[in-house]
Amino acid sequence: MKSMADAYMRVVCTKASDALAPLPGYEWVFSNGTGGFLTAINPKAGPTANPPSFTRLVNAPLSAADVAAFRQRLAPVAKDPAILTAEVLRLEVDTSSGDHKQEYFLIAHNAAGAITGEWGIECYNDCNPMESSPWAFTVTTAGK
Repeated sequence: MKSMADAYMRVVCTKASDALAPLPGYEWVFSNGTGGFLTAINPKAGPTANPPSFTRLVNAPLSAADVAAFRQRLAPVAKDPAILTAEVLRLEVDTSSGDHKQEYFLIAHNAAGAITGEWGIECYNDCNPMESSPWAFTVTTAGK
């Protein structure tokens, strides 16, 4: 069985830091309309002398209660109602700069099981409080 990280992302190295990137053929389109990656840089901390790297990437399954609580926090900022019924996957991430954050992937399926939508959001503190974050994105086929 593929891990969440293998199924939905890859780790790439950039000049600025390590980054999580979509698989080839896909792109992550953020709320400001641009495509991009999720870096190991803490946007609130600014640049560091050494480029930050990922020190831990671990699948972190959610209990039914955790999923319900996450959806409740997400409801006020969700722009697509399908997000609130999507399957929720979580990846725990630690960085060399001491950050601990979570990457959530939300996968919507139709009755036949086909994927009908994919979204992601990067959070600190398990998205508590949930913010209308620039780190939320939609997974699309590249070039669409």
